[in-house]
Amino acid sequence: MSMKRWHHKSRNGCLQCRQRRVKCDEGRPACRNCVRAETADGCTYRQNTTVPTRISSNNPGTPPRIPPAPGSPVPLSYRELELMHHFCISTSHAIEDEPTIASRMRDVAPKLLLPHSNLVGGLLGLTAAHLAYQRPYDKEPYIALAYSHLNHALVQSQHSLQNLSSSQLTPEYAGALCLTAICTSLTIQALPVVDPNQSSMTPIQRFITNFRAFRGISVVF
Repeated sequence: MSMKRWHHKSRNGCLQCRQRRVKCDEGRPACRNCVRAETADGCTYRQNTTVPTRISSNNPGTPPRIPPAPGSPVPLSYRELELMHHFCISTSHAIEDEPTIASRMRDVAPKLLLPHSNLVGGLLGLTAAHLAYQRPYDKEPYIALAYSHLNHALVQSQHSLQNLSSSQLTPEYAGALCLTAICTSLTIQALPVVDPNQSSMTPIQRFITNFRAFRGISVVF
């Protein structure tokens, strides 16, 4: 008595082999049976009905977006990265001619301000004004950036000072507040040099604007 030879039952064969009830080798684009029967053009397979795993609900096929860890600094935009880079290589040396102090400013200022996205505007505004001075042929975008970051720094620093608690007042945060006030004041002094519209500002107006930058800073001492 001969043993019936066992074979793997194909569940993904072409529709033509299933109709003929023969084993399909699942060859693509046409299986061997359809090639032999000269029906290769008609060799068709069922579409896979398995629903692929959705990687992203907004854009399938792209890696999932990993949210930043709580408390991590807000990522900088391209323009902000440009300003931060320019501060390190140029503006920090323009503030102070003495190399040791300039190097200290270059190294310490970003470390103090980058963890506090609400305070970094003073530094970015000052650097934007410096770039506008260095690039008079293309100064308008940097003047606009300087004003934008200056206004942000004035509003956010005042908000931070008004809502400051003793538990928040670490040496690092106090240093960041003071540095923001200094950068904001320097930006106010620099803008009339690069912006003709500000050259008519009276000394009293400039004093009032500077006063806004330093108002409330005494609470950190």
